[in-house]
Amino acid sequence: MRITVPVTGELIDNTKGFEVGSATNQVRPIRLEKLLPVEFLDFSWKDPLYDFDKGLVSIEISFKNKQIPIEWDAQGKVTKTRRETDEELVARRQASEAALLTELGKTPDELHNKTEEPKLKKPAKVKSS
Repeated sequence: MRITVPVTGELIDNTKGFEVGSATNQVRPIRLEKLLPVEFLDFSWKDPLYDFDKGLVSIEISFKNKQIPIEWDAQGKVTKTRRETDEELVARRQASEAALLTELGKTPDELHNKTEEPKLKKPAKVKSS
């Protein structure tokens, strides 16, 4: 599943005509974990396609089977797990995608406000003479 989300961080001008990310304020997608309930957070993202002019990034979301705790010791430490079934994975993926799509129906400003993450900072454009 490919989704588009706002970007946070800071771009700096590297004097070569294109922008690069700041070492101290990394350019990245907003934190999706701030948008979703914890049960929907077991996914990874990759292949970012940035649109710095719009302050957005398109990312590929992927899910994989996870280990589910089934036994714990007296201190609460997990002692035995089982692999999530394919049916459980499909159900979790569908629920996660539905929750993401609901959140991503909001404007970028609303998403920045909800995650409490600032908009992408960009260097001032220098006008050529």
